[in-house]
Parts: sequence; C-alpha cells; structure tokens
Amino acid sequence: MSIIRFEIKPGMEESFLSAFNEGTEFERQQEVEGFQSSVMCRSLEDDPVIYYVVRHWDTEDAYTEWGELAPQIAQKSQHDL
Repeated sequence: MSIIRFEIKPGMEESFLSAFNEGTEFERQQEVEGFQSSVMCRSLEDDPVIYYVVRHWDTEDAYTEWGELAPQIAQKSQHDL
C-alpha cells in the first residue's frame, strides 16, 4: 500500500481537485502491472484541508515501478494545465 498526503489551503479544494483530475495519474497507474486500486479521501479538518490518495499494489516491485513513472506523469500533467 502507498499513501500520499496533500495539504491544501482552505478555499483551494476545487482548484486542487480539478488539477488532480485533469492529470493522467489515475489513468496511468492502471498501466502498471501489479496495481490493484486507489481511492482519494478528504480529512474532516478544514484548516488545513488534507487529502490522501491510497493505492494498493500486488508487490513492492509494482510500487517501485510506479514510483519511477510518477515524476514523469506529474511533470506532464503540470505542463498540460
């Protein structure tokens, strides 16, 4: 399992979600052999607002492969915004 934590300033939630959803991250993770599932969760706190992305992997190797691809995907997503 991998967990990514995003701390978002109050009032910026929609911008964050829009940018995150417009990226290709969720689509590309499915291309990694060993990817099982992912979910985004929002904290109950409002200041700051915390989002978590939890991903499940078959093996540590699958997670490592995703870790090698993730920076490339993030860079491409930021360029496309």
